[in-house]
Amino acid sequence: MSDSTELDHSALTTPDHVVSAARGLLLPHLRKLVGRVPAPLHDPCAYYFGWVDEAGREVVYRGPSFRAVTLVLLSAGVEGGSWHRAQPVAGACALIHGYGLICDDVIDKDGMRRGFPTVWKTFGVSTAVLAADALLMTALAELAEQTGPAAADVRRVLFGAMYGAFRAQALDARHQQQAGVCLRQALEVVDGKSSDWVAACCEAGALQGGAGPERVALMRSFGWHLGRVMQLRDDVLDLYGQAGQDAPPRRDDLRSRKKTSIVCAALESGHALRDELASYYQRPHAPQDGELGRMADLVEQCGGRAWAEREIAHHLRQAHSRVRRAVKDRRTAELMCAYADQFTRQSVGDEPVEPSRAGRPASPRPRPERARTRRPPGST
Repeated sequence: MSDSTELDHSALTTPDHVVSAARGLLLPHLRKLVGRVPAPLHDPCAYYFGWVDEAGREVVYRGPSFRAVTLVLLSAGVEGGSWHRAQPVAGACALIHGYGLICDDVIDKDGMRRGFPTVWKTFGVSTAVLAADALLMTALAELAEQTGPAAADVRRVLFGAMYGAFRAQALDARHQQQAGVCLRQALEVVDGKSSDWVAACCEAGALQGGAGPERVALMRSFGWHLGRVMQLRDDVLDLYGQAGQDAPPRRDDLRSRKKTSIVCAALESGHALRDELASYYQRPHAPQDGELGRMADLVEQCGGRAWAEREIAHHLRQAHSRVRRAVKDRRTAELMCAYADQFTRQSVGDEPVEPSRAGRPASPRPRPERARTRRPPGST
């Protein structure tokens, strides 16, 4: 797409404007990419992205808002680069992110995402795993087709982050079977599954946008700190919910006795009540009525919540520092700081979009594209 069709960045004055513009750029491209997935796996993939219901019928868009993937596009513009040039990379990252979340839901046995049954709950475990694999293969094919001076580096960065995420997922599964998981081990999982992945998205976007080495490194650091913020905020929200909202906290991590960083921080506090919390994590039976609320209170009393809030504030400050040094235009830098601030107020991993703000209803489902000859990486 030519620069003449580039977005009017002067119109992006708030984080919500950024999210809306990014979604408008990403959704048509994602429909094209998912259209390559053949039946019977196309419908589960389209269901994950919120275009169809469990029967394959078109619905008003109810998919993710792509707040994390939007960082690819934002990072592409740090030195005046084009969002459109980064569109294929952002699309591939959205597919990879979807692959990871579908698999996470299977591994964690989570039955709901964005207020709807998860892919495995709707279509079965086998179909969900195969649909996730199809998304991953489509993302890899999209990245393999990219040419230009940054293409090889973009693939290197994203592939490295994916290997790190696989390792972190394996460590996470192992840790849940162990009694004595420490905070350092919990943060190792956070970094592999969140910090390093968001860092890679920012680095890949900056590379694709043509930024120089110093700015690329700063954007990677920006993403790493923001990834820490994302995961720690999600851990807090799971325990205590969103301030000002009536919906009760889900406490899925507590229910499954997942040893998150906020829980590990509480267990290592030395507080007199930590033994009661530790005892809960050693029991195999389901929580009793009111027990989840009691455990959330214990995490707070043992200092886990205060630790998480301090960490969030620290990493957010570090993210601000990096982006102000990396971005040439001051107004754009402040907009990116405001965008980062949203990560401290709500879950941004895969939250739903309100129907009134989701854009037009879903268009007819695209037919899978015919197989076509793939150019080898780096070809012209």
